[in-house]
Parts: sequence; C-alpha cells; structure tokens
Amino acid sequence: MRPSQRRPVFRMVMGPVGMIKQFVGFEGDPGTKVQPQRRGGGLGSLGASNASDRGGTDMPNPDGSPGTMFYDERQVWGTLDNAGVVAPQDPNASIPMASGPQEFDPGISLPFGVSIIAWKNPTTFQSVPILASTPINVPVLSLNMKRNGLVIQNNSTATSPDIPATFWIGFNAQPQIGLALSLAPGAGLLFDIICPRDSIYILPAGATGASAVTQGVVVQGTYAPL
Repeated sequence: MRPSQRRPVFRMVMGPVGMIKQFVGFEGDPGTKVQPQRRGGGLGSLGASNASDRGGTDMPNPDGSPGTMFYDERQVWGTLDNAGVVAPQDPNASIPMASGPQEFDPGISLPFGVSIIAWKNPTTFQSVPILASTPINVPVLSLNMKRNGLVIQNNSTATSPDIPATFWIGFNAQPQIGLALSLAPGAGLLFDIICPRDSIYILPAGATGASAVTQGVVVQGTYAPL
C-alpha cells in the first residue's frame, strides 16, 4: 500500500482541558496499536444483570446497525466504512437549481406578476368630505387599527384678493394653528406604506372674503380581506 493510501490511526487520551485525539501511527505499521474502548462508561458497578442500563451489547453503530459495547478510533464517521454511510455534501459545492417552474405559496395573491390564486383586493376606501361646517372638536376619522391608506386633500378656493382656507391636521388631538401639520389650498397629503392609525382632526382656518369656499376630503383605506 502506498503511503498516501494508508489511513492514520488515533487514540483518545486525557489532555490539559479534557479528552483529545492523539496520533498513533498509520494502519499496518509495526507498533501501531489502538486499544478498544467501552461505548458506555462509569456504570460498571451496576453488575451483569443491569447491562442494558450501561448501553449493553445492542448499542447501535452510527449507521443504525446492531453494535457492540466497544468501538475503534479507526472507525471514521461519515465514510463508506460504516455500511454505506457517506459524508455530508461539501459546503463549498454549489447547490443544483431545481428544474421546472418556480413554486409559489398558494396563499399569495399579487396584483401584478405571477400568482397562483386570483388577485383579491384586501383594501376598502372611505371618503369623508370637509366643509366649513365640519366641527373641529370631533375627529373626522376615529382610531382605525387596520388603516392602510390615508389621503387628505385641501380643495378650498377663493378669488383674489380673497384667501382660501388652510387645513391644520391633528393626530389624536385637536390641532392648533401654527402648531400642527398644515395643508395649503390645492395640496394633498398621502400616507401609504407607513400609515397612521390615529384619529384625525381637521381645522380649516385663514379663509377671508366672500368668494372663499372651504372644502376638501379625507380618504382612508382599511384592510378588509374577503
């Protein structure tokens, strides 16, 4: 047997921090000898009648076949030496790609692209008009834990030199002029991906002149699956 084909032999010995594997030599070399060791240990005082408590002679080998109470350090786990048990796949090897069409979760419903089941729109919208008579001490929208869309539009108008109203927006509290989020006439505000669930208050203010018309709309989307 060529030296490159010889298998190294090791034995377990007590080291400074516990059991370590010590190189003995190569299999077949003179003087290379490995003492068999018990599979179970420390329970010899139980006696022959309690052999099953110590592991017994039926303790299986790594491949699942019936074994003995002894093992040999020359037995290498993960090789063909153990009745066909093979080593795991090399982690550096590429994983083969599955052939055929890509699979999707049957529960996925997409408004675009590839989808196994038909698109089901889980959102419903509600519009609330804003007028000059809209009370400022009552929220136009109450707390909505399933809100997933919010649009606020200021459609107020006026003929110069008159001035249209500005919307002041409060979240969970009545807004104060100059201290709340403002929305100029003709402007809109959209919350989509990050949408507040809070109650919404609207305070139209600043309108002057007979031609000024205070108007607008608040639209909320709510998650409502079919």
